[in-house]
Amino acid sequence: MGMQIKINSVNQAEAGVCMLSRGEAVNCICMILKGKVVAKGNGAKLSLGAGSFPGINDFYAGQYLCDYIAQENVTFFAFPISAAKGLKHILAANRDYGGLMVWSVARQIVELGNLFDEICKRAIALGNVIKTHYLKYMEYGTAEGLKPRRLTFAEELKPFALTRIPDAKKLEFYREAARIPLEKHKGYYVDSLVMSEQQVEDEAALINMLLHACSEAVEYLEDVFYCLMNKGEQNLFLYVAALLVEAGKKGIDTTGLSVMLDELTDQINQTETFLCDILSRGTEVNRKRMEEVYFSVI
Repeated sequence: MGMQIKINSVNQAEAGVCMLSRGEAVNCICMILKGKVVAKGNGAKLSLGAGSFPGINDFYAGQYLCDYIAQENVTFFAFPISAAKGLKHILAANRDYGGLMVWSVARQIVELGNLFDEICKRAIALGNVIKTHYLKYMEYGTAEGLKPRRLTFAEELKPFALTRIPDAKKLEFYREAARIPLEKHKGYYVDSLVMSEQQVEDEAALINMLLHACSEAVEYLEDVFYCLMNKGEQNLFLYVAALLVEAGKKGIDTTGLSVMLDELTDQINQTETFLCDILSRGTEVNRKRMEEVYFSVI
């Protein structure tokens, strides 16, 4: 649950405090006056600084799609919001708000779009790693007369795909828009509340689509990562390690399997760092078990 916010007032939030909570109905839009806020959604994490408006895109979704957490001590103003009023009363409070909103939300689109691209790139790459290394694992084991274990998930792994893909042309448009200085945005939108509100609504729709796409992409990445390493005994890392031990006991050349195990270890480390540090998502990695197996094999 978010903090108790005073509407139509300046508020203070200490570092670590959740200002707005994901899943709750939108009753206010905040304008950050000082400090930084991190927006954590289901598959995305963004940093919002002074001049940002947490809650804008959430308003059009009907609920907060992210947890908005003070990254440091934050000062912000809370505007009331309702479907009946829309953004017009906020935009009318200060004619510079139109350009500021459009500009700040465009910058969020750029950051979120870059994150989406990175998640997709990693999801596709890791899926290919699983498919390629599993095939090599099975071929090596069979050729050497060993007993490689079948990993059903790897065999049934589908290519990376999304139900809805954000419009690449729109993303490129807002990348260009974000490059235009803030003062020019203010000068352009100062004379029309209608244009400002419509532009923000269009931006919000793209942000919400990006959040959904990030969530789907992360779900695929986590599923593939689970196939590579998890808390149990059925994963590609442990299967390769076991086959390497079996081959070593029989005096078979294990160079290929050793290289494969090193590559899988690198993939585990890189993906876990990305999920935990960049997206703030936990992973089901039994790090102690993994290290014990790796060093025992070496």
